[in-house]
This record gives sequence, structure tokens and C-alpha cells, in this order.
Amino acid sequence: MSTVGLGLRPRQQNKNKFRDNIMNVLWTGQSNAGLMFTGFSGAGNTAFTGIIDDYYPTVNSINGSTSGAAIHKDADNGGGYYWDLAGSVPGAALTDALTAIDNAGVPRKNIDVVVIVQGERDANAIHAGTITASQAKSAQLAYINYLRAQLGNPVIILVPLGAERTSGNHTGWGLMRRAQWQLWNENSWG
Repeated sequence: MSTVGLGLRPRQQNKNKFRDNIMNVLWTGQSNAGLMFTGFSGAGNTAFTGIIDDYYPTVNSINGSTSGAAIHKDADNGGGYYWDLAGSVPGAALTDALTAIDNAGVPRKNIDVVVIVQGERDANAIHAGTITASQAKSAQLAYINYLRAQLGNPVIILVPLGAERTSGNHTGWGLMRRAQWQLWNENSWG
């Protein structure tokens, strides 16, 4: 068995998954996820579904993102957040993502894949000392576990924090990216 890259594993076989030839995908996270639908007239989502529909005749791609949202409540600076670690409850951004599924007319348990594109607000909060990388990691794990319970264990695609910001003004970015890779390597969401 060959590996595609660091931390990547082949998907475990599940004979019941995708049996109806429909793929339901929830995009969640902050603006980088939302731009798949709004940036460049939705060209990102069009390209994504164009590739996937070669394999699945119907691809329902749902925008459940909240621009500017943090994962950890304490990293929120007005854009919202996905998880309140201290209270062990979802934030409004996570509730809005689930509502987007309902509004799309797709049963929650029929979500096959969740793509999470997140981390900038949390990286900045780590750099500022508002939260630790460990707290951000714990909040993201709780957020993912909650999503999986609500949605019937979909495949999770966790997209690591994108922009390469490595100067002394952005130390939280590397720490957040490392926490995301640790989450991926410590869990099996396929």
C-alpha cells in the first residue's frame, strides 16, 4: 500500500456508503469554505462537483460556512464560533451549518462528506495568547465529534490552515496547523 502524503490514509471500505449514487457534501468553516460557492461566481464548487459527478450522478454541495468564524469560542472576534469548549456546546456557526443542511432539504444522516476549512481566527488567538494550541485542538475535536454524531459519521476532510505565515507575527499559524495535523493523525474519520 502506498501513501499519498503525510498523514493521508486510504478510505476504509463501507459497503453502505454512497450506495444510492448521491453524494451529499457539507462545506463548513470560515470564508475559505464559503468562497467555494461565492468567489469567482462559484467556480470552486462548480469544479468540485464537476469532478465528483463523474462518479456520482448527483452531488449536493451545501455551504455551511460562516465567514470570519473561529473554532474556539474564546478566539471569536465578532464573526462567530463553532464550539464553546468550556460549556461543551455548539456555537451559532455550527448551528447555522446544520440549519443549512435542513434548508437544502437533505436529511442530516444522509451527509456523506464534511469538508472543514478553518483555523485563521484560532491561529491569531493562539499567537495573541488568548487560547492555546491545545485548546484549539480540543475545540476542533469536540466540534468534529458533534458533527459526526449529528450527521451519522460522515467522512471528514480536514483542510489544514492554508496561508503560509511564518514570521514572528504569526507563530500561532504553525501551531494551529500542527494541531490540525495531529487531529488527523490521531483520529480515523474515513
